[in-house]
Order: sequence, then C-alpha cells, then structure tokens
Amino acid sequence: MKVIGYLLVGLGIFDVILYWIHPYGSPIDEIVGSEIGEYAPWVLITLGYFFISRNSDGEDQENTLLEIDSSREDQENTLIDIDSPPGKDWVCEKCNEKIAGNFDTCWNCSTNEE
Repeated sequence: MKVIGYLLVGLGIFDVILYWIHPYGSPIDEIVGSEIGEYAPWVLITLGYFFISRNSDGEDQENTLLEIDSSREDQENTLIDIDSPPGKDWVCEKCNEKIAGNFDTCWNCSTNEE
C-alpha cells in the first residue's frame, strides 16, 4: 500500500509541475475533464498520503504506534503535588502590585518575592 501511496504522491506533484509549465495544462486534465482538472493533483497527493499512513493490516499507523505505559503515567502523576495549597498572596516591594501566592515573581516588574 505504501508503494501505491508514494506513486500517487509523485504523480500528484508531477501533475502540479506540468500544470504550471505546460501551455495546455496537465495531461490528466483530458482524462478527468477540464472542470475538475485543476483539483486532480491535490486529490492524488491526498490519496497518496492516506495510503502511506496505512499499515499492511489497514489500520492507521498512529493507532498502532500509540502504546500507553501505565507505570510511566503513575510516575508523572506523583511528580505533581496537587494537594498542596498555594502560598499566601504577597505585595511587590518595588511596584506595590498584589501578586497571587502561587507566583514568586511579580508580573509587572519581574521582581522576585523576598
């Protein structure tokens, strides 16, 4: 299927180039008709990418490559302590702006909390 996909993409790119440089358009225009001839290369390229993205079983490669490692997810969840409350609100000494407790740098003047 991938070979067919690469052939369709190549034919689509070749058709775009011929459409630009040939005075009468692409030879594919005569096959599909002049009304839809200008869309033919984009259809070929799209179908080609569709076939390239499929594996031999007919499934999307993205679905077969996606494997969830639950032990890694557990490790990532333990790194974030979501139960800890944010710190107390504070006032910047430089510009007197009130800053939320979960920030340690003033958004207005970039002064660190002291």
